[in-house]
Amino acid sequence: LDETKLWLEFLEQYNISDANWAINDKEEACSAIIPGAGDGEGSWAPEALTDSGRFVRESLRQPLVYWPAPDVAKWEAEGLALAGEAK
Repeated sequence: LDETKLWLEFLEQYNISDANWAINDKEEACSAIIPGAGDGEGSWAPEALTDSGRFVRESLRQPLVYWPAPDVAKWEAEGLALAGEAK
């Protein structure tokens, strides 16, 4: 999960969204639910979650923090400069 944390920090730093690959109860590392615990309804007890499932659940419950804040003025100036060069 340490590698996952590094990727999520990278995505957050550059304001890139992310998603969980799968929510299932298969014998796979990315499965969120312990095999056989899935009921198809989505109301799983915390004990039914795998390490990956608990990690993703906790991640989704964190407040969104966009850091650093996008520098829109800089992007607009760069865009205008590029448009001027294209003429």
